[in-house]
Amino acid sequence: MKLNAYLMMFCSCLYPETRKNAMGDFEDMDIKPINKRASGQALEVILKASSPVSETGHCITSPPKRGHFPGRHQKKLEAAEDRRKEAQVLRALAEKREHERDVLRMAEEKLQLKMEQIEENRRLTWLPSWSVCRRR
Repeated sequence: MKLNAYLMMFCSCLYPETRKNAMGDFEDMDIKPINKRASGQALEVILKASSPVSETGHCITSPPKRGHFPGRHQKKLEAAEDRRKEAQVLRALAEKREHERDVLRMAEEKLQLKMEQIEENRRLTWLPSWSVCRRR
């Protein structure tokens, strides 16, 4: 209720023709206009002291609560658990794939080294025998 009053007071500053009607509507505050200034209009707002018993019973109600369904909460928990399990499986697959790549890379390096050794041995064993004889 007070927020509505403040909003109306703010709007009354922007629209002075409606301010005259809105000035007397507030029970818990007095609004006194002060002389106009170049920057706009100035108002003095005087709040009245709160009374222990209000003349009009203000009924403050909480917003309506959504219906509580016990199954909804359980379904959300189960869905979260399923997502966790799926993420764990995907992580395990990614680790396995990474391990396979490492093994493949090491096997390829080993094969390449072996091929180089074979090529070197072939070159050394296939030297023509006449080149050895000439040196003598």
